[in-house]
Amino acid sequence: MKSAVTGIPKSRVMVCIVFCTLWAMPGTPRGWTQDAASTTQPVAERIQHKIQRLHAEVQRWQQEGRDPSPVGQLMQAFEPLMQQGRVQEAEARLDQALVLLGQERATTQTPTPGTSTEQFPVISQPRPVTLGNIPESAEIVFPAQDGFIYVMDRNGGHVAQITFQNPRSWEHVAVSFDHRFIVGGQTTNLHDPVGTIEALWLFDLHSGTEVRLVPDFFSAGNGGVDWDSDGYVYFHGQPKKIEGAVSPELVKKNNDASDIWKIKYDGTGLVNLTNTLDSGEFDVSTSDNGKRVVFVRQFFDAILPIEPYATIHNELWVMDADGNNKKLVYQSGNEIRLGGTFDPEFSDDNAKIVFSKVDTNVPPNYPSVPGLNTAHDIWIVHLDGTGLRRVTEPGPINIIPDWKGRDIVFSQISEKDNIRSWITATIRDDGTGFRRMNGRGGSAKWIPENSGAAPLVSPH
Repeated sequence: MKSAVTGIPKSRVMVCIVFCTLWAMPGTPRGWTQDAASTTQPVAERIQHKIQRLHAEVQRWQQEGRDPSPVGQLMQAFEPLMQQGRVQEAEARLDQALVLLGQERATTQTPTPGTSTEQFPVISQPRPVTLGNIPESAEIVFPAQDGFIYVMDRNGGHVAQITFQNPRSWEHVAVSFDHRFIVGGQTTNLHDPVGTIEALWLFDLHSGTEVRLVPDFFSAGNGGVDWDSDGYVYFHGQPKKIEGAVSPELVKKNNDASDIWKIKYDGTGLVNLTNTLDSGEFDVSTSDNGKRVVFVRQFFDAILPIEPYATIHNELWVMDADGNNKKLVYQSGNEIRLGGTFDPEFSDDNAKIVFSKVDTNVPPNYPSVPGLNTAHDIWIVHLDGTGLRRVTEPGPINIIPDWKGRDIVFSQISEKDNIRSWITATIRDDGTGFRRMNGRGGSAKWIPENSGAAPLVSPH
């Protein structure tokens, strides 16, 4: 493609923009004042190293005959940001450019036990979007019914909008430890009889971009997403749909093909953590120290010749963050079409788990409305399976709990109280202090304490 002004190939123009903007002599990055550089020398060195990597990668692309112009377009804002002292935003531009340059090689790592040996595209090209900032007062993030993502304080006040474009139907969202990223599982408008189709999106609040993680997966993000402090996202994923005539057997095969995966925010380190053949895994969450993972395993116990075609039970399991040391914590009873238990989350001390459980001992809410003709309670259990106790009063649909300190935030629908759309509620872990505080949406999650350190992009 030719430049309309000079006739020079557009790729050459963009390479010039990249180099003229980024190439700095060893020492202080261009546009950065000497005072700023001297007080943040480790950051300066890190940015300088990234600039050198970017230089080498652009040259490699040129040698391979590829067009680096998208990198140039992304990096045009780098020098102005540095000159304005907006170092974090400038570095975020560098990070996104490195991801873009390396994305064709950013597939699964060398296979290890429990890791898929297949290669998948793991990240889409970053796209500029309008994003807000997370205020210091914010403690809860939630997706609203209008399709956008918001944050608020623990009392439901000081609501701040984070996303403003491309409204989506979100099932779960989560904020990274450094408050730079938000990941969300989008329930798509596509309906498939053999499984839930979801897309996994990542928002970079520093660079003002969005990307889709594992874009070629059949489903990713269904039933929970979470972070560890190293910048890994944990999610349910099913890379490929198992095709065939719709039947209970096919539904079981697709259920058993779903696993718990993790991937770093920059598209590196994609790993299948469970890789089971006899169950499906979903509803994943991490411990506060990032060392443990809790999730649900779903088993089809029997295929029936008539409605409802199957009996199912769910189990709560924990494992290390690398997929080792898997251990059963709690098993629900067999439930027709249901599964029993869902939505596990760790306590702050990582010794207990809070989760939701189907309650068949009370009348269902809204029996004529699909999806709402049930009742759930919030329960707590120790990691050794002891100390099982219910936290919420029976009757409503109480699901998707998240635990911080003594407080549990969760989503509720209640026919008795004429609550038909999801609201956010909180309760103490001893069952006291219940209150409803927000009617704009459910799936609320505590925002982790800001670690203050931005994760580094892994080398490609």
